[in-house]
Amino acid sequence: MKKIFTLLAFVLATVSSYAVSTETVFNWQSDGATTTLEKALTATGGTATFFGTASPSTESVGYNTAVTDEELKATGNKAHKLGTNTLYLELKLSSGTFKAGDVIQICGYNAFRVGTGVTDNRADTDIAASLATGTGKADYNVGSVTLPDDFEETNVIYISRANGSGTGVAAVKVTREVLGADDPVVEVSPTTLSLVATIDEPSVSGTFQITGSNMFDVGTVNVSCDDTNLSLSDIAIPVTAQGTVDQSITVSYNPTVNADPTTAEIIITAGSITKKVTVSYSALVKKATPTNVTGDITWDIENGITGDADVASPTEEIYANLLGLTFADDFDATSLYVTANDYAWRKSNQCAQACTLKFITEVPGTITVTFSNTGGSNKERWVKVTDANGEQTGTVEAVGTTHMTESFDVAAGTVSITGTGALRFFKIEFVKANGVSVTIPASGYATLCSSNDVVSNGECYKATKLVNGVVTIVPVQGVIPASTGIIVKGEAGTVTLPIATEGTTAADLEGNKMVGVLADTDMTGKSCYILSDGAFWPCSGGTLAAGKAYLDIAPTSGAKAIEIDVDGQETAISTVNAEQLNGNIYTINGVQVKNAQQKGIYIINGKKVVK
Repeated sequence: MKKIFTLLAFVLATVSSYAVSTETVFNWQSDGATTTLEKALTATGGTATFFGTASPSTESVGYNTAVTDEELKATGNKAHKLGTNTLYLELKLSSGTFKAGDVIQICGYNAFRVGTGVTDNRADTDIAASLATGTGKADYNVGSVTLPDDFEETNVIYISRANGSGTGVAAVKVTREVLGADDPVVEVSPTTLSLVATIDEPSVSGTFQITGSNMFDVGTVNVSCDDTNLSLSDIAIPVTAQGTVDQSITVSYNPTVNADPTTAEIIITAGSITKKVTVSYSALVKKATPTNVTGDITWDIENGITGDADVASPTEEIYANLLGLTFADDFDATSLYVTANDYAWRKSNQCAQACTLKFITEVPGTITVTFSNTGGSNKERWVKVTDANGEQTGTVEAVGTTHMTESFDVAAGTVSITGTGALRFFKIEFVKANGVSVTIPASGYATLCSSNDVVSNGECYKATKLVNGVVTIVPVQGVIPASTGIIVKGEAGTVTLPIATEGTTAADLEGNKMVGVLADTDMTGKSCYILSDGAFWPCSGGTLAAGKAYLDIAPTSGAKAIEIDVDGQETAISTVNAEQLNGNIYTINGVQVKNAQQKGIYIINGKKVVK
């Protein structure tokens, strides 16, 4: 008879307006306070009572993240512990009986026995011999069992531990599906959303959940919003055959310009039911591109900050001309932009505080920074400047509020100025360099890869060919394009190559075998030669520093260092250790021979001989 009733309920639920809903028959949540036997504890629908020969103890609860039902959690995070086989729990209804189809849920750890009787202070196993829950006291979880179709109705059920040294019980809940013609129910959560777009995150979104039951007469739930600035992931949600809806809706906001705070409403309609979600949104997203610096410039921050700059903890990146800082649509970013960290500006003192100042320069130069400590501490605080060649740290400590100055040579590219603490920046001056400096060691040779076009007046050489262990380099004159690898030859010291200007003739770099790098480069696995101590050596890995170059020729097996021949005139650079020759004759590749009969370069008695 019970099976027929269950089938009938299913048919009615799917073809008519009748609904199958769930009601709570019994619910007890442990408060961890009672340690007395045979004391009836209040529960929804009845009482819960501990029986046996040992009193219940209490313990703190550690819930598994899967436990989301608040009715299956202990009150005050304290649960009861069934420590031995001498304690069991009786669930008793104040009216009615437990029936077939009822679902018993137990939140606890270790296994439980569930039955309608008790033997030796343990529940009989006519319902469940081992109902699994969590695996330890730090892992309270939920186990459940459904009363079978042949269950004999009763108003009491008993629970005890199944095995193990202890079993904690936080809550017991019994639910039942009932057949009825309930009104449809629609819930929306949350009912408010806040969407704030920034430069770092110009496209933002939020979600809300629509849940519904008993909605057999409602075919579709409709979602709409009249505000065209917002978009919805779904606008029509079909109701399931069980009369339910459970759908997450995403609200997206993707502005292209700044926007003041605005409020919009999203309307959810399900038959005669109407729900609303209020969305507040705003944006600071306009991102101007800084103009590259090409010459001398000064930013007087101390005297020039204006506009709405009192922002306590901004997360946006604001590009601004420091002589007219503003949050409006008409950003005028002519050269400098600001990345805000802790504070955008300290407007009361008219200076930047705890921020990173950046600009882009097309030419190398020198930056002079005027700065100070914020005055709150005398801890060491230093200005740091980072350019295309890496970080450079200042040598002047900022102590107190005294103005300090420090100068830094920087390469072309993006330059960042910051500090090791809360610093105030007052003035930044940039003076472009006259050229690109190259340090030549005692060997007389260096490699260069500049981020600027430079002019060679004969100091620069291209490498053209490798013959019999000798690489030929040829002097070039004129403009050498940025990112080009070259060799610079001269006396030990510093050589400055002028920055190229319009109208300068391009250098002849045809056949050049040098390859430059503008950033530190891992040379692992590279088949090439590296300049060291005036000779080219087969690459053995490591890092090639930014601004250097390598010889893009693959070494042969067992190759040694190779000589440099300047346009037909070889140099006096040894390829092997002369102290190890001991009067023997070697080829330029380090192979010992009996005599030097053939033309070529030999090492004889530690000296290089051309025949």
